[in-house]
Amino acid sequence: MKTKLGKMEYSTIPDSADREFYNKVVKLLSTDEDIFNPIGVLTEKEVIRNLNEIEKQYYILNLTERYLAAKEKYLALKNA
Repeated sequence: MKTKLGKMEYSTIPDSADREFYNKVVKLLSTDEDIFNPIGVLTEKEVIRNLNEIEKQYYILNLTERYLAAKEKYLALKNA
């Protein structure tokens, strides 16, 4: 069995990037269209194209966490 070993690097996401991401999620959730793959829509194609398999997995998991947190915040504010 082949295994891939990867080196994890962590970076801090600036507040401005969080706001920009949140605004993208709000725009996505505010449309009248049904979005079947929000993670795919939010994925930065140029970024993911340059990652190895382990980094891609980390990127998608991180993106999913950020999306779910932004969606929860949006729905909480919308229903308040």
